[in-house]
Amino acid sequence: MTQASNSIIDTSTMSGLREYYHVSSLMLWNTYCEFEKHLDERAQEIVCQYQEESKNNADPAQHQLSTLHYIQVQLATQLRYALLPRFLGVLERMMKVMCKINCPEDKVTMGKGSWLKRHVIFLKKNDVSFVDVQDDIENTTNLIIILNCLVHATA
Repeated sequence: MTQASNSIIDTSTMSGLREYYHVSSLMLWNTYCEFEKHLDERAQEIVCQYQEESKNNADPAQHQLSTLHYIQVQLATQLRYALLPRFLGVLERMMKVMCKINCPEDKVTMGKGSWLKRHVIFLKKNDVSFVDVQDDIENTTNLIIILNCLVHATA
């Protein structure tokens, strides 16, 4: 168990680290699914209300359409953006622990550039293969770019 996180998962081993990643990923996924389900239910209520007003020859309120757009597009996008820092934080923590496990006496040199790139280079020097996950690394690099844009755009 790590002192800083008060976690019941021992992240000082690769198996514990894998378990931590899976648990964190499942928590994020469940949060995302539940929120998406809630948004879909609310959107369906608005559509039904809109259809009911149309049947009664009443002029459907314009605010319902804007509310529907807000629920289906804006809130869903905000949810994805809100989960992005958490996911990348979990991944960064895992990469740091992997570096400690593989070479506890050496440290990843800090410098300019992506934390992901620095950690991948460090692990490659210590004979960790990334051949199977190269596409995932490229996708994650793109997610880091998106996150940096969001953070800097919103101060």
